[in-house]
Amino acid sequence: MCSAPPASTTPSIPRATSPRAGPTRPAPPVDLASAPAVVRYIPDPRVKDGLSADVMFHATLAHSAQELKRLLVAADAYWRAVDLGYLADAPLDTRGGQRAGLLLLLAGLLEFPADPNLLDGLWEQALDMLRMPRLSRSLVRRCIDEEDHAQSNYYGSARGVIALIGTADAPGGVLKEASPVAFDDIMSDSPEVGRARPLKPPATA
Repeated sequence: MCSAPPASTTPSIPRATSPRAGPTRPAPPVDLASAPAVVRYIPDPRVKDGLSADVMFHATLAHSAQELKRLLVAADAYWRAVDLGYLADAPLDTRGGQRAGLLLLLAGLLEFPADPNLLDGLWEQALDMLRMPRLSRSLVRRCIDEEDHAQSNYYGSARGVIALIGTADAPGGVLKEASPVAFDDIMSDSPEVGRARPLKPPATA
């Protein structure tokens, strides 16, 4: 079993290394009032090309597991960075690569000491809320190996994305071998796959 850093209550926020003028591709419309979590990046004048972030949760998640909220915040922060062009280099220049990167991020965030059944439950709940196909957490986490850990890439890497879904010239990776249907979903051109499912308003009497 691979080692992992201690869990933190603060999700890993993607950092901009080369800010760009606009999004790499149009992002699907988001109703902020129904989004599970919203992350807004703000330029941080204290650091060159630095960013800080405002984080907001939907009120219906007030009593949800802290670990689940951590995953949803990380997912929104990730997509925000993709849409703004901060994460635009290969292999994150395709929808499939972006979703594979998100899967690795979520798997990395769940690498902390806990009951495996709890971790798998959080994983499945997050995938459902992010409109992802059902996938084995073990399959994804194997794509974050000791080489990644040696370079402090606990939440995925370009190498991990390629291991998971292959390359443009040789698509597939371990995902297609394990589940061709899930692979097709991840590689789909639908803009909604991987994006948070809007929360339903609370029922009224």
